[in-house]
Amino acid sequence: MLRELHIRDFAIIDELHLSLEPGFNILTGETGAGKSILIDAVILLLGGRADVTVVREGTTRALVEGMFLLDAGQQALLAPLLAQEGLEAETPDALWLSRELRETGRSIARVNGTVVSVALLRQIGENLVDIHGQSEHLSLLRVGEHVNLLDRFADLWELRGQVADAVRQLQAVRRELHALRQDERTRIQRQDLLRFQLQEITTAALHSDEEAELNSERIRLANAEQLAALTSTLLTLLEEGTEESPAVLDLLGKGQREMAALVRVDPSLSAKETAWLEAVYQIEDLAGFLREYLGGIEFNPRRLQQVEERLVLIHGLQRKYGGDIPEILSYATKIAAELEVLEHSDERVAALEQEAATCSETAGQLCAALSAARREAAVRLATGVEAELGDLRMAGTRFGVAFRWEPDASALPVEQAQPAEVWLTAGNAELQIAARVSHAAFDSTGRVSDCPQCGRRLQTPGANCLRRRDGAPDVGSQDGPLPR
Repeated sequence: MLRELHIRDFAIIDELHLSLEPGFNILTGETGAGKSILIDAVILLLGGRADVTVVREGTTRALVEGMFLLDAGQQALLAPLLAQEGLEAETPDALWLSRELRETGRSIARVNGTVVSVALLRQIGENLVDIHGQSEHLSLLRVGEHVNLLDRFADLWELRGQVADAVRQLQAVRRELHALRQDERTRIQRQDLLRFQLQEITTAALHSDEEAELNSERIRLANAEQLAALTSTLLTLLEEGTEESPAVLDLLGKGQREMAALVRVDPSLSAKETAWLEAVYQIEDLAGFLREYLGGIEFNPRRLQQVEERLVLIHGLQRKYGGDIPEILSYATKIAAELEVLEHSDERVAALEQEAATCSETAGQLCAALSAARREAAVRLATGVEAELGDLRMAGTRFGVAFRWEPDASALPVEQAQPAEVWLTAGNAELQIAARVSHAAFDSTGRVSDCPQCGRRLQTPGANCLRRRDGAPDVGSQDGPLPR
C-alpha cells in the first residue's frame, strides 16, 4: 500500500505531505479542488508520461516521492527484480520511489535512492497500484498480470519463490556450461598462449631483488678500471703516503702518542684520548675494507655482457607482463591458475552437465507442483467468479482459465505429456486443444510459450508479456459457451 506521499511544486500544489493508513482512505472535495492532481502525481511517480506543464509556475522542477509498504505477494514479485538491479532496501517490506521533473523536460527517477530508468520505474510501479477510472482497470487489462492474480488468489507465493530459485540456479549452471562449450577453438588458443607465457617466465627464473643487484654489478663491471684506480689512490694515502705527505695512519699513530703524553699531564682529557683511538681504529677498518674491495674488482668484459643481456631479458618481460619483477611473478601465478582451469575444463563440463540434469529435474518437479496448484485454484476461481456474475443477473456468462505450453526439446521435461492448451472452467470442466507437449519452455515463474498477442518468445525472467505460460494463464470470460 501507499503509506506516505510527498509532492512539491506540482501543478497548483506548493508542497503537500500525505500519510495514508491501512484500510479505506477517501479524499473528497468540490470539482476543481485538486483531487485529480493527486492521481496525476501518483501516475507520474509510477512511471507515467512526464509533461512539463505540471511544473508549478515560477519554479524549475516538480518532485513526487512515495513510500510503499509491500505485502508478501508484492515482495515475492519485486524481490528478484530489485536484487538484479541492486536496489534492495534495508527492510524488504518498504520501497521508496521518487520522480523529479524539471522545466527543461528532463525527468529523473529513483528507487530506494538510486537513479533508474523510467522504464524500470514503470515496471516496478505496475506491481504496486491499480488505478480505476471509467471503463479502466489497469492490472486486469495487462495480460501479464493474470498469473499474479491467480497466484495471489491461490496464495502460491512461497511455491513460486521456490520455482524461481530453482530456475535461477539451473540458468546459472547452463550459462557456465554454454560459456565452456561455445568456442572450443578460442579455448585451445588461449591455453597455447598461456602455456607460452608461463614457460617464458618460468625459464627466466627471476627473483624479486635481481634487477637491483644486476644494475649494481653492471656499474662495477663497466667502471672497473676507474674504481681500481680510485681505490688504490685512497689506500696509498692511508697506508703508504707520498713524497710530499706521510701516510694518514702514520700521522694518526704519531698523534696517538702525543695524545697519551697530554693525558698523563692532564688526566681530565682521557675521554678525548679514547675518541682518538676510536678514530684510528675506524681508519684502519676503512683501509682493510678498501683492500678487500680492490681485490674484488673484476675486469671481466664477458661477465659484463652477460649482465647486460640478463637485464635486456628482464626489461622485455616487464614490457609484456608487469612493471617490475614482483608484478611479473604475480602474473605468472595468475595465468597458471587460469591454465589449470582451462586444462581441466572437460572435467568441469562433465560436472556441470550432471549438475544441470539435477537442477532440471528439481525445477521440473517444482513447476509441476506449481502447475497442479494453479489448475486446482483455476477451477475454484472460475466457480467463484461465475457465482458472483450470477448474482449480477449474468448467469449466462462463462469464465475460464487457459494454460498453454510451448514445446521445447531442450527445456524442462513434463512428467506426463500435456496438451499444448487447456481451458479450465467452473465445475472442473476441461477443454483440451492441440497436440501434447513432453518438454516445455520455462522461466522463473513457470513454463512459457509464444505470446499470441505479440509473438515474442518468453524465456526471460521478469518479462512483461506473460500470457502463454504454464501456470501463467489467460484469465477471461465470454458470454455463452467456451470455444470448442
